[in-house]
Amino acid sequence: MTKALQDRFFVLVLLAAPVAACGQPPASAPDADALSGPKVVDKAKTQNQPTLMQPSFDGATEELSERPEVALLRQLTLTDKEKAATDKLLAQRTIKVSKLLAENLEEFLALQSLLQEVAGGGSPYSPPPADQDDQRGMNDGERPAEQRLREKMFALREKAKDLIEPALVDQIGAHLTSENGTKLRDAVMEYYRANPAPGRARAGAGANQRPARSELPQTPRAAARRETQQLLRELGRALRVIVEERQEKFDDLVQTVQPTPEQQARIQAILRDQGAAGKLKPTPAQRTESFRKIMDVLTPAQRQKLREALAR
Repeated sequence: MTKALQDRFFVLVLLAAPVAACGQPPASAPDADALSGPKVVDKAKTQNQPTLMQPSFDGATEELSERPEVALLRQLTLTDKEKAATDKLLAQRTIKVSKLLAENLEEFLALQSLLQEVAGGGSPYSPPPADQDDQRGMNDGERPAEQRLREKMFALREKAKDLIEPALVDQIGAHLTSENGTKLRDAVMEYYRANPAPGRARAGAGANQRPARSELPQTPRAAARRETQQLLRELGRALRVIVEERQEKFDDLVQTVQPTPEQQARIQAILRDQGAAGKLKPTPAQRTESFRKIMDVLTPAQRQKLREALAR
């Protein structure tokens, strides 16, 4: 096979790993929803002030599947300069989030597992307690899940300071006019007051019930906690996109070579091993080895089908 065909196959292999290869986010735990938000809800623009407040069928405010700051930008009337600047900011953020996920995939999946383990408990989003003398010497699995979760959250926050500080609303606001910046901040804070924790409906919040401003702490620590919660959702969405793309590419591979059930299981095992070894970025050597192993699994006729498909 020519190098050009191999390169195309490497892309296929990189994206073909089935869902299990990169640890698909488990669905169902309340706090795990913070990693994979619900569906997007279209928000109507008011005449003078943009808003994301649209009650759901049960009277609670529905959550977004994207950052509220991003949703609000579509409601604001931006100048060309504002749009160019905010588009650039958000594009750079997407790259940074993807890089953070790729470099910390194992930690992110472990954090998600802990989120499920402590689901239903108190807020896990504060830094670990300073005094931990009574638990020194314990193995990681012996310490309370809540403490391990706080530690991992704090470690993630330290690695993502430029994504969390200053808050995204302020990063975007710096590129807006005073009027648009004020509208953005007011509407974003209105949304956060109604949705203090991602993935959790505000109890008793009816269509005409808006939480008082005092219900949403304005301290730097509270802001950092909100930004960390939102970052987790961004990471979850980024991972879900990768998982879905890989599943689609794997389905294309199966459709092309028509493997037997035994062959398909062996191919999945090869890609799972590559996913575990290379996380989201396998090295060229790992890709070459995966390519060789998969070709060994295929019959001569299947290999020819794959070559023809890649050459198209």
